[in-house]
Amino acid sequence: MNLFESLRTCFKKFIDPVGRARRSEFWWYVLFAVAVILVLNLISRWFYNDIVVTICRIAYIAVVCPMITCMMRRMHDLGKSSLWVFLAIIPVIGWIPLAIMAAKDSQPGENDYGPNPKGVN
Repeated sequence: MNLFESLRTCFKKFIDPVGRARRSEFWWYVLFAVAVILVLNLISRWFYNDIVVTICRIAYIAVVCPMITCMMRRMHDLGKSSLWVFLAIIPVIGWIPLAIMAAKDSQPGENDYGPNPKGVN
C-alpha cells in the first residue's frame, strides 16, 4: 500500500473502526498526519488570529480522527481490542507501547476482527 492508497482508505473509513489495517496503511497515514500537524502548527503561530486558529483546529480534528480509527483497526489486525488506543491518553509513555505494537506484523490468518488484509492465510 502506498501513501495515496493509505490516505484514501483512512479517509474513507474514518468513522468505521471495524476491520483490520495493515502496517503500511497505518504508518503512511501517521507520516501524513505528522506532516500536516506540523504545518498547521506553523501556520497557526505565524498568522495568529481567531479565524486562522479556528481553521487550523478544524483541520487538526479532520486529520486526527482518521488516525484514531486507523489505530483501532491496526490493533484489530494484531488480534487486540481497540481499547488499547486509550493508552495514547497517557502523555509520552502511552505512545511507546502503541508504537511497538503498531510496528509488529499482522496476526496470520483470520481473527475475531476479520480476514487478514494481506490476503495470506
